[in-house]
Amino acid sequence: MGVVEVEQDPLGMGRVKVRCFGYHNPDRKLLPTSALPWMQTIFPVTAGPASGEVGSSPTLKINSIVFGAFYDGGDLQDAVILGTVPGGVLKQANYDPETDVGFGSEFGPFGAGIPNADAPRDELVSAATAGVTAPRMANIPDDEYPEAVSVGSGAGNKIAAAAESQAKLGITEDDGPNRDRGGRIEKYWSATSTPNSVGAVWCAAFACWAVKESGVLPEDKLPKSGFSNNWIDIWATKNSDVVQVFNTAADAAGIQRGDIIVRRKVKRSHGHVSIVTKSNADGSFETVDGNYGNTVKKVSGPSRNVKALTSRHYILRIKDTGVPPNQGLPESPSEPEGALFP
Repeated sequence: MGVVEVEQDPLGMGRVKVRCFGYHNPDRKLLPTSALPWMQTIFPVTAGPASGEVGSSPTLKINSIVFGAFYDGGDLQDAVILGTVPGGVLKQANYDPETDVGFGSEFGPFGAGIPNADAPRDELVSAATAGVTAPRMANIPDDEYPEAVSVGSGAGNKIAAAAESQAKLGITEDDGPNRDRGGRIEKYWSATSTPNSVGAVWCAAFACWAVKESGVLPEDKLPKSGFSNNWIDIWATKNSDVVQVFNTAADAAGIQRGDIIVRRKVKRSHGHVSIVTKSNADGSFETVDGNYGNTVKKVSGPSRNVKALTSRHYILRIKDTGVPPNQGLPESPSEPEGALFP
């Protein structure tokens, strides 16, 4: 379940953006509305779209409480809206427009205020007047949000070494009809939350394995998604204490050994995950990639240069945390990546 934040679909397909309870961060400083995925609305079989006719459109409004399901397994990016909660419009205790945290107000996340529960629906009051108590994270002033810091290279070296070890072995997938399959790449999928996904593209699964094999992070901090976008939108967002995210090489003060370069999948374009193994003073670098030409391969050339990086590329850098590796249990069990809204 979640709350609608955007109802105007630029493609006119009736999609909406939803912030899901227990899954999406309520703080828009950490997860802005623009980063939420579009979700399609399901119509009854008697509606216009079922017969190819026009004229039917959803009536969901900003702050409608909706119920639905993800249909892309553990990637949790593609979902459908199955219904809405009658009378479901969130009010004062759910959103503080002064801190921009919570699950909406009567007039959306950027509204002038929040509804007065004891007055007509169009009467708004300030968060202070209503006595709203925002979640703890919202009480951090903008200038006190932690800035990126310089970290040691020990973690990066170990991740790069794990990736290089596989490139030297010449690991490849099976040929012919068994493309993206093979006993030698199944171990990479075992490091993800979807170990039975053998047969799908596996560059992100390989990167999951390399980070786990390096032993630099505890089990509950490991990346476990085989979908490249989730490395940025979910794993890095939830684990900002152990990973830094940069959208340009300049922001990252250059490319470093052990950096993880994620190319975001947009529409029909392909996403990809690479692990940097060497960085040169002229801006060029080398990577080891899974599923590159159907193998684990060391890659260099024009595409491996800071000048070739686009706005779709993100640089993820794991901090040298000094935490114990994967022996033992995490401090608190992590929730499994299910197929339904949390």
